[in-house]
Amino acid sequence: MAKGLKTGGRQKGTPNLLTGTTKEIIGNIVLRELQRLPALMDQLDPKEKADCILKLLPYVLPKTAPAEETAAKSTIPLHKLFELQTSQKRPAMQSL
Repeated sequence: MAKGLKTGGRQKGTPNLLTGTTKEIIGNIVLRELQRLPALMDQLDPKEKADCILKLLPYVLPKTAPAEETAAKSTIPLHKLFELQTSQKRPAMQSL
C-alpha cells in the first residue's frame, strides 16, 4: 500500500455499525442498573453505603486542584495580589 493512499476497507467517514450497536447495548445496561441503584443502596449497611457514595463522587463532582497548584498557575504573583488588595482598600479608609 502506498503511503497515505487508501486502497480498501470502509470508505472514509463510514460509521462502524458494530461499535454503535455495542455502545447502545452497554448504555441500556448501565441505565437499567442506575435505575436500580436507590433500591440497592437501601439494602447496604451504613459503612458500605458510605463507601459506595465515596466511590461514585468522582463521577459527579469535578476534582479540585490543590491550593499550591492553583497559586502556581496564577499569572499575577501572590505578593502583587496583596498589594492590589490593600491599595483598593486605602481610598475607602481615607474617606472615613
